[in-house]
Order: sequence, then structure tokens, then C-alpha cells
Amino acid sequence: MSNRRSDDSRDHDLAMPGRRKILAAGASLIGATLLTGGSVGAQAQQPVGNGSSSSPAVFASIGRRGLGSLEVSAIGLGCMSMKSGNYNPPKDTGEMIRLIHAAVDRGVTYFDTAEAYGPFIDEELVGEALSPIRDKVVIGTKFGFDIDSVTGRRSGGVNSRPEHIRAVAEASLKRLRTDVIDLFYQHRVDPSVPIEDVPGYTDYRLTNPRFTAENIKANMPLVVLLREWAQRKDATPAQIALAWLLAQKPWIVPIPGTTNLQHLDEDLGAVQVSFSAAELQAFNAEASKIVVHGERLRPGLLMLSDVEAPPKR
Repeated sequence: MSNRRSDDSRDHDLAMPGRRKILAAGASLIGATLLTGGSVGAQAQQPVGNGSSSSPAVFASIGRRGLGSLEVSAIGLGCMSMKSGNYNPPKDTGEMIRLIHAAVDRGVTYFDTAEAYGPFIDEELVGEALSPIRDKVVIGTKFGFDIDSVTGRRSGGVNSRPEHIRAVAEASLKRLRTDVIDLFYQHRVDPSVPIEDVPGYTDYRLTNPRFTAENIKANMPLVVLLREWAQRKDATPAQIALAWLLAQKPWIVPIPGTTNLQHLDEDLGAVQVSFSAAELQAFNAEASKIVVHGERLRPGLLMLSDVEAPPKR
């Protein structure tokens, strides 16, 4: 969904009408989470090198994928928690702008953020960083939470009423310093609004069930599996996870977030990791034997996920 302004942490070790058209477009934007349940060829020439920093020239052929009518880099950059501090202490503005520019230098063209990050703070950062090169990049941001666009106060719920979406779009355009939002999509479904009518936390890990001490320990077999495959393919566990995502569908564009340049290079190196059909089958067979402990979101957020908007009457 394009919108124009109307002036008229990782582990360090490790063409259809109406409703069908809207739902099909939305399905193409779903990002898979590893094990919540093709083959991708390598395009860059540089060896993976276990995630070490590389020259920007290495990523000149990072590859492109299609998100609807948009053509973007095969891996984007998720811009959550750069300054808002959802996952980590807030970072210095200059440092994060340099990181975003480094991503551009390495061939990244898709940058994803949301009004909810901060709220507003990370959108402002992305706008500041990318406004000088706006015509060279694709920016995605999200609506869906009930956040006052002036005060930033959160109600704790969702809001996808058309008038609210318009207000969010206008505010996001200003924060992003742009006249167009290339990809404007729903962060969480509002179960009270038909889909046809839809044209601040502490450290997040402390309240995420999957990251409790008990569940981290219980989920270590998955980490072990990723490490084994990383060793087998001369990659890192993070690169294996991203390569697995890339292998699922040609329209899946992972947007791993980071505030660290070395991690950025590591993430982009995933385009050099490919799975043969046999390897993908073997990996999936091994992974299917592992039980993942802990829900991926807190109960309040989980209730807002994987829900259907009501049919339009």
C-alpha cells in the first residue's frame, strides 16, 4: 500500500477484486519466523567468512526480490530499537545514521520501521538518515496500534479505523521526511475492522516467554542444530536462519534488525548461503523433531497476532 502526503539481539555466539486482492497482497508480506511453520542460489562472490566485516563492494550483487510492485534488496534492514531501546539501550543518533548509510553502501535498499517503535523515535531516525538519498531506497512503515499521534500515549490496544490510519500516515510522512511511504502496512490486525476498510516497553526480552532462562535452556537443541549447519556450510547460525527464510518463497524479504556493523555484514552474507532441495529437506526433518518452548510474544501481543479481520457487511 503506497501512501502520499495530501497537500492537495541476537545471540553473539550464534489481479483480484475486493477482499481477495487485499488478502493476497497481505500474504505476500508475511515474514516467516524460524520453525513456525526452494532453494536460493548464492549471488555474491565473497566467501561467507563467518560474519566478519567486509568491503561494501562485496555486496554489490546482494540480489533483488519483489514485494508486490516494489523491487528491493534480498535482505532489508529492520530499524526497530535503534534509538527507541526496545531490545537494547538506546544508541547514539550519529552512530545509527552511519550504520544505515553503511547498509546502503552494501546494497541494502529496503528499510523497515514503524510508528510504534519509541513510539515515533525510530521513524524520525530513518527519516534523518535516508532523506538525502530518498530516491535510492524503499521505506516501509507500519500502523495498527492505538497510539496518540501527538502525545505518543498508548492505549494498549489496536486501531485500524480508516480515519486513524490516515492520521498515522500523515504523521509518519513528516517523521520520515518524505512525500511517499513506499510500503505502508498493518502491524497488528484490528479484529473490529473489516480488512476492506484498512486501505513503550522495557527490554522486550524480559517479558517475552521464549526468552526466559528456562526456555532459553530448553530451546538450545535448536541453537545446536543451527550451529551444526553453520559449521557444515562455513557460515554463522544467524546466516543459516536467514538463508532458510530466503529459501522458503521468492517474495520473502527478511528484515533482521541490528545496531552493530559487524552484524549487518553477517546478515547480508546470508545471501551467499544456499540450500539444495535435499539439504532443505534434511534441515526441515531435523528441525521438525525439536519442540520450541515458550510463545513468541507476550499474551497481550499474541492475542493480536494471527487473527482475521471481520467480513465486510
